[in-house]
Amino acid sequence: LAKGGHPRSLIAVLQDVSTGAPVRQLAGVLLARQLPAQWPAMSPADRDHIQVGLLAALASLSGDQAVLRTIASCAGCVALCVATDGGGVWSELFLWMRDATKCIDSACDLQAIRRRRVFLHVLENVLQSRPWQVFLEPHLTEVSQLLSSIAQPVVLGQLKSFAAVETAEALECGRHAIETLGSLGATLARGEDAARAFHHGPVAQVLLSDAVVGSDDLCEASLEALTRAAKADELLVADARTYDTQPP
Repeated sequence: LAKGGHPRSLIAVLQDVSTGAPVRQLAGVLLARQLPAQWPAMSPADRDHIQVGLLAALASLSGDQAVLRTIASCAGCVALCVATDGGGVWSELFLWMRDATKCIDSACDLQAIRRRRVFLHVLENVLQSRPWQVFLEPHLTEVSQLLSSIAQPVVLGQLKSFAAVETAEALECGRHAIETLGSLGATLARGEDAARAFHHGPVAQVLLSDAVVGSDDLCEASLEALTRAAKADELLVADARTYDTQPP
């Protein structure tokens, strides 16, 4: 790994569950660094191999949060490479994202929480890509509602029934969803109608909810989200009516 290695070798290390987490994470970091420069010259077979390997790694949910975050970052990097190379949206990754969020309101076990965390990492990565922004923009309301649902156990104080490990994971997942709402607002809430709908929905119901504002930790995440969203349209942020926290 010290010399970088071929992307095929790096994806093999990243997928190998018998390899230590630090080594897997390093392989992912190196892969993400190499891909933007090497992707245009890669053969279709090598591209397919990397895409299939990353989808398998995403599906397996093997590794700690650092490894899973690295896998998600690599997937986002490939999504950007595909889009930049004229391929549009990486459809198989979108299908994985859709499957990862199925039954979002069902029993929240540890695997479900981990799957949602990985989904959030992937979403934050692809939101940096203009083709993905264009693709997701018509679905701002649905994605906002999805993120709000992921944050809901935290916002509604529904963590008492969870085991200790699940409670900690769910709290981090909720915090992450709150922060991702800010990224979503900054990238997809274009135009007055979209921005106003976004702030009347997620902002009023999640970011400025009593549970979030009353928690030092979650309030910090909410402020970060609001700061991100504010950069999208300062005029709307200055309009006090936009931040009317009463349900529409």
